[in-house]
Amino acid sequence: MHAEGSPSSPAPVWQRVFTWTGAVPLAGFVLVHVLTQGSALWGPHAYARTVVRASSHWSALLDVVLIYVPLLLHAALGLLRVVRGGPRPTRAELVQRISAAVLLVFSLLHVWQFRARVWLGVISPVDYYPELCASLSSTAWGGVPLVAIGHLLGIAAAAVHGAGGVYRAALGSGLVSAARQRLLWRCCAAVAVAVFVLGALIVIDLATGSVLIHLRGS
Repeated sequence: MHAEGSPSSPAPVWQRVFTWTGAVPLAGFVLVHVLTQGSALWGPHAYARTVVRASSHWSALLDVVLIYVPLLLHAALGLLRVVRGGPRPTRAELVQRISAAVLLVFSLLHVWQFRARVWLGVISPVDYYPELCASLSSTAWGGVPLVAIGHLLGIAAAAVHGAGGVYRAALGSGLVSAARQRLLWRCCAAVAVAVFVLGALIVIDLATGSVLIHLRGS
């Protein structure tokens, strides 16, 4: 994610829709999801209580309406934008596109492994913790933890893409003055780093059961 100037002219409507359908639901979901998953640092019982409280038919409906539908629209508009071509992307835009591709693959796999299987009745929310521990601790090809590495890449992509999306949306809306752009960029970068660090700690903890990361009460 890199700082860049404000647009010289208002963006087309479809581009504003593209920006905001990515920035708001993705940034909000990533923050809430990472904080919710952070209960794993207190152990399986705390994690189970948090997940069960957050799981209901209403929450599933809200997820679909407020998160999945806007993000699918965002992804579709992004793919259309790439297919249609245009000016050569800047370095910041290239970072956003690469992180978007990684995040899209990770999200589809993650949603299938957990939310979709809950909807199909294969598992229940109380199975999330053992399912995560089993998959993240699995290894292949001489002990390489591919799933854990994939989660770290997915978290990094979510942090970068979400922070970059919020930054670009704020610039495009005209809510940030030119003098405040660098401050906004630093704040978005700081949040992205914090999200990745917390997410990485959760992945490492679930994959290894490290008592050095577990917090008191586990």
